[in-house]
Amino acid sequence: MVSGQLGDLAIYLALGMTILSGLAFFVTALGKRNLFDLGKKAYYLFLVFTTAAVVYLFYLFFAHDFSIEYVYGYSSSDLPFFYLLSAFWGGQEGTYLLWTFFSGLFGLIILSKGGRYKMYAMSFYSLVNL
Repeated sequence: MVSGQLGDLAIYLALGMTILSGLAFFVTALGKRNLFDLGKKAYYLFLVFTTAAVVYLFYLFFAHDFSIEYVYGYSSSDLPFFYLLSAFWGGQEGTYLLWTFFSGLFGLIILSKGGRYKMYAMSFYSLVNL
């Protein structure tokens, strides 16, 4: 598998999981069926795949894999550690990925502390991550 395809796969799987979780929470909020557990598992998988994409992009930066256009455009082999670290969010794609990751972590707080209205909040919040 080409190195860029692994990151793309993680992002596409995260996209699918956030759509599934948002729809499952929405159906539960409407009272049609209780799909809360499905939504919760899909949300966890969304966060796993997003984390995998973040870790993989960091790996590509620190491995100096210039075959990836994003790494080529925002990195250099002579950059110090902290500049390589900040190169992650140097472009629009990395910034969106980082915000999606932090947003996903915040969703965990909603899932654990949301009370009885968490299915309503998560139906909206999951789809915000699109």
